[in-house]
Amino acid sequence: MQVVSSEPQTIFSQAVFQHNARPDWGRAIVAWERGNRRGYQFEDGEMRVFKKGYYHFFKAVAGGPELTTLASGLRRRAIAEANATLGRTTNKKAPARSFAEQLAIFQALFAEGFEGKEWQKKQRGAGRKRLKRHRDAAIADAQKLLAKDALEPMLAEERYSDVIDAAVKVLAATDLTTKKQLEGLQKIPSTRTENVACALVNLLHGEDDYELRFERWLRALLAANGDVNWTLTTALPALMSPEQHICIRPSVFRRQAETSSRSDRWPSTPSALRYARLLTIARELVEALQSAGQAPRDLLDIYDFIYITRRPSAGKVLQKAAEEREAEEAKKQAEQAESADSDSDAEEERAAA
Repeated sequence: MQVVSSEPQTIFSQAVFQHNARPDWGRAIVAWERGNRRGYQFEDGEMRVFKKGYYHFFKAVAGGPELTTLASGLRRRAIAEANATLGRTTNKKAPARSFAEQLAIFQALFAEGFEGKEWQKKQRGAGRKRLKRHRDAAIADAQKLLAKDALEPMLAEERYSDVIDAAVKVLAATDLTTKKQLEGLQKIPSTRTENVACALVNLLHGEDDYELRFERWLRALLAANGDVNWTLTTALPALMSPEQHICIRPSVFRRQAETSSRSDRWPSTPSALRYARLLTIARELVEALQSAGQAPRDLLDIYDFIYITRRPSAGKVLQKAAEEREAEEAKKQAEQAESADSDSDAEEERAAA
């Protein structure tokens, strides 16, 4: 008797397809096939499953090296999503840190809050020589070097690489992206610089719905180097418009999402819809902090709050604060006991007299 595996069979074809009725999903590859079903990984970040009988809706897309790069990138997306799903189903996670615990960590480190001198000096860079973590200088750089009147002449003169160089210069002076992530902009083939530069200017200054601009940006990066990541795709809007957008750092934002009322499986690959969900989580955190008497200036403050209070080492701050509270409570109890003993001795002396 033949045993049929329930596991999807990975398909290694480099063929690229497009759904006839839904071109807005972008192009796709067949990521896996199981029985009478196929999983298609699309450019918009979604994995969609179709039954046999519906395959005819897909038409093959002709092309050269560009499609090979695209197919490789889509395959990496599919593998990353599969690995993330496997991790979610097999790993035992430590209990998620609550908002109350986050707030306790924050207050232990920054007693005066977001407006206090310690936060302003350490995170915003007030009155200090600039460091990569200082947000005010990074915002100023972005709003100068990536301003509409700075970038549009570059496009008009077809200086597309200059647009990309300006973006790299802004990000390289911050701690938002790693050196490896920046290579996603630095190593763009010359044949793709126009597409990426135009998508970036449109992302930052276009008038279409942000979701559409974000998807164009993702597709441009994916077509250029076969890969996209959360941090690189969200960092520049976060610096240009910090009141409206947030940079997504997956290592800690994942933990933040786990405690949200909108918690869902972590979206390992970026898409406009997924970004909108994460942005909502960030804005809900703003409201929670404001209700607790805190006043974050913008979503870069929220980015840093999440990182500082969600990183593994923050647990030590929480433990130290708990130990200090216990020590203070023990001291109070000892003082109360000593006071009670003194009162008792005085009472005995009066009685003896």
